[in-house]
Amino acid sequence: MLKRLLVLFLVCGSIIFASERNTPLPPVTVLIEFDKPHSARSVAAMERETMHILQPSGIRLEWQMIADLPPNAEFSDFVVVRFRGSCATDEVPMPMDERGILGMSYASDGEVLPFGEVQCDRVKQSMRRVVPASQFRISEDLLGRALGRVVAHEMYHMLTNDKHHTKDGVTRESLSADDLVLGELLYSGRAADAISRRQAPK
Repeated sequence: MLKRLLVLFLVCGSIIFASERNTPLPPVTVLIEFDKPHSARSVAAMERETMHILQPSGIRLEWQMIADLPPNAEFSDFVVVRFRGSCATDEVPMPMDERGILGMSYASDGEVLPFGEVQCDRVKQSMRRVVPASQFRISEDLLGRALGRVVAHEMYHMLTNDKHHTKDGVTRESLSADDLVLGELLYSGRAADAISRRQAPK
């Protein structure tokens, strides 16, 4: 009888452990803000692309506009992404040096903070190298894809507290115009492992 109770205890213990391990972690809330007009279609495409890149990690995202937050809003896990410039294709960007940054995240005392920026005009300027001028003004989905890849790049730094880049994937140091809009661009193996470790049970 004692042996049977011990076996039952061990089995029940395993079930409880598995249940706790499989309990979904709270989502990461992505708080977004725009300082100029933006396209709702591009923003929706940006959210889809970012979630597509992060999906294998198990991280769930919820999106909130900072302007729409209620007073005293609280989040268990969050990052803030501010979009600078016009995030819509109806406004063609002025020529600029394409070697400038597309996005950035902030650090303090060696720690990466959960705050980042995306430079929409630079993203659009880079896109113009591969998107024909005749299609640029209607390429809202492509703009969203490009913005999503930049957001996923910066979120890697913010979520893993890693300031370094990988040799391939969306987290390499620089992304070309082709990288932004063509094919599929995901996390490298090292970046995916780092994101997955963040999701491991504590």
